[in-house]
Amino acid sequence: MYAVVIDDFGLAPSLRELPEPVPGPGEVKVRVAASSVNGFDRLLAAGALRGIFEHRFPIVLGKDFAGMVAAVGRGSPGSPPAIRSSVWWRRPTRPTAAASANT
Repeated sequence: MYAVVIDDFGLAPSLRELPEPVPGPGEVKVRVAASSVNGFDRLLAAGALRGIFEHRFPIVLGKDFAGMVAAVGRGSPGSPPAIRSSVWWRRPTRPTAAASANT
């Protein structure tokens, strides 16, 4: 998969190919159709949120996105594959851990 990432606070974001994520227990994987970089992403990239919660690099920017559920992890209360979803961030270190809401 391709994602816009930062490798450290204050560095310019870059487009990079990352390993395809696999949803863990209670998670869903969404194939992203549209994404945005919002104010939270800008603060995160600038380092303004350093020390507020754990950060593991590279950090994927674009915490708000929409697409189709591609897979569900074991025990996930989420949607079955092929359901349209809008997604918001839960943990900035695991974009695949985002919650899903059917639309």
